Amino acid sequence: MLTPRLTHSAREVGGLIAGLRLKLALAESCTAGLAAAALGGIPGGSCWLCGSAVVYRTETKMAWLGVDPPHLVPPEPDSVGAGTSRALAEALLRTTPEADLAATITGHLGPDAPAELDGRIFVQVLQRADQVAFAEPVNFADALRLEAQPTGDPLEFRLLRQMEAAAVLLEAIAEQLRRLANRAASAAPQNATSLA
Repeated sequence: MLTPRLTHSAREVGGLIAGLRLKLALAESCTAGLAAAALGGIPGGSCWLCGSAVVYRTETKMAWLGVDPPHLVPPEPDSVGAGTSRALAEALLRTTPEADLAATITGHLGPDAPAELDGRIFVQVLQRADQVAFAEPVNFADALRLEAQPTGDPLEFRLLRQMEAAAVLLEAIAEQLRRLANRAASAAPQNATSLA
């Protein structure tokens, strides 16, 4: 069962992206496909959800999307960080020509992560500039710590953190879509005036 926050975020993304007639591709590491699962539950999702790559391991990031975190500048040997998230988003846009937006997440969700990295996630949302005429490319990158409290059951704790992280990813996508919708609305009156 998905959390209310995750379900709400998925519905918001679905409504916004359908209204903008855009398409989205995802690459999920620490959330293991939960964001895509939430989006896949939205009726009509096949019109705008291109798909999601669950790239949990470094080797899979390399094999599926050509992203090699240990060789990024600066290197990210554990495949978690802003550079890895951005490289994954860029790779998604290269490998998914129909996608207008690419969103990715990497992170450490415990329970055995090093204390300084535990609960830290990295989200990236990239827009394909040449396919969205009303907006310049906008990059959203964030690193934050999740606050889900231990439940006593390591599996339940991890799943709660994964759902919280997936909701953060979807909220970042929704924020980007709201920006695009606002720009489209601002441009519409100008276009109508110039046609008169």
